[in-house]
Amino acid sequence: MALSVFAVAAAAVLVSGRRRAWPVSAVSAHLPLALFAGPAFVLPVALAAGFAVRPAFALERWATYSFAELAAERDRSRQRYLEFLRRHALSAGIYVLAAGTDDPQQPHREDELYFVIEGRARFGANGESRHVGPGCLIYVPAGLPHRFTDIEADLSVLVVFAPAETSL
Repeated sequence: MALSVFAVAAAAVLVSGRRRAWPVSAVSAHLPLALFAGPAFVLPVALAAGFAVRPAFALERWATYSFAELAAERDRSRQRYLEFLRRHALSAGIYVLAAGTDDPQQPHREDELYFVIEGRARFGANGESRHVGPGCLIYVPAGLPHRFTDIEADLSVLVVFAPAETSL
């Protein structure tokens, strides 16, 4: 059984072609084996044991999204923020603020990446303020107070949180 656990972990790394940092506790008992066992040993053992061999970090499925469809769904929901993707490592959504309104958001526990899709405003953080518009990318580290101000035209922003957002 212990060998099988190692074999699956090693096979997941080998099949993907990328090295991943595994928790020491998962393979520490088999470190000598890990140093000498190559794909020729590990992969057949995992397959023979009946394990499905795939990268441990693979998504269950991939997807494409239409901004027009997301915007329409967000409009129907009447919410400022519509989350459309959630994984452990990240979450993403569309954030919309009407011209002339205030941005009520509070600091988040996650890093954020904003991509301005449409609209114009100022973005403020750390006592600085910059004009933003379509195509602007904005990175905000976790915990930093920030907000959009002086919203001149309806603002639609793609927001990506890493890890997944939990603090709204």
